[in-house]
Amino acid sequence: MPKPKYHILVCKNTRPPGHPKGSCGERGAMGVLNQFNFGVMERNLIGQVIVTPTDCLGPCQMGPTVVVYPGHRARADAFGNLHVAVPR
Repeated sequence: MPKPKYHILVCKNTRPPGHPKGSCGERGAMGVLNQFNFGVMERNLIGQVIVTPTDCLGPCQMGPTVVVYPGHRARADAFGNLHVAVPR
């Protein structure tokens, strides 16, 4: 398999209900992960972009958290508090 142009990591970590840190899983991470996967397929980017579900990436309070390699001006760009857009 050739090296992809982008690698997208989506935290799907889930903690027990009431945990003080919360988790990306309870904040809708699976919807975000599914939307990234759908977007890659819809745009025919399979092989150019890899989407990988991960465990905790760290900033749980900002979840769902996504990291994209390579980033725009850095080695990676991180994004938090993502949500799936609902069409109107």
